[in-house]
Amino acid sequence: MTAAAMARWQDRWEAVCDAVVRLGGEAERLEPEPPARPKGVEKVERKLGRKLPDSFRRVLLDSSRLVSGSWRVPEEIALPEDLRGIGWGECRWGLENLTLLEEHRLESIKQVYPNPKDPVDVVYHQALLWLDIANGDDLGFALGAAADAPVVYLDHEGGKNHGRVLGENFADFMERWTRLGCPGPEWWAWERFLSADGRLLDPDSPIARRWRDVLGIRS
Repeated sequence: MTAAAMARWQDRWEAVCDAVVRLGGEAERLEPEPPARPKGVEKVERKLGRKLPDSFRRVLLDSSRLVSGSWRVPEEIALPEDLRGIGWGECRWGLENLTLLEEHRLESIKQVYPNPKDPVDVVYHQALLWLDIANGDDLGFALGAAADAPVVYLDHEGGKNHGRVLGENFADFMERWTRLGCPGPEWWAWERFLSADGRLLDPDSPIARRWRDVLGIRS
């Protein structure tokens, strides 16, 4: 993962933060921590008992081990009806948080999702979590034979977006998500931006272009 990709994602984040502030909202700028060291990544991988997906691993090593930012538009802003419910966005990942998220996943499997043959439970059995969401859901990687796993949504209530693929891998997901300003990550903020076949975020859809027009951003 090149530094250019991270710079592109950060530029897009700055643009949406500027737009939100112009609307009277609040925004937390991204201030990425330095890249992780190989030994630090390997230590986490040993604790997890698995390798991190390729593009996520490259971001941690080449760009930043820890990123965090958020924005929120004012409640009094009247968004068009088909854009209501977005309201806020967040961009966050951290190497050191992965082991805590793995503990959470394993406890969830033990207490709530024990059956690997159940279509809801199996998503948790096959996932590596990387972002915990305020509503109790998560973003994770659907681990399998591929070295660069897709990003999926994990709905703790097993809703219609449980297991939804949002990006072919971490880099692809970030390219799509940052062009939208990183809405959510709760499902109701990004669901309207899914592609026509319901698979992957589509930042070039008509509603995505309309969303950027409302904010006054280009990406």
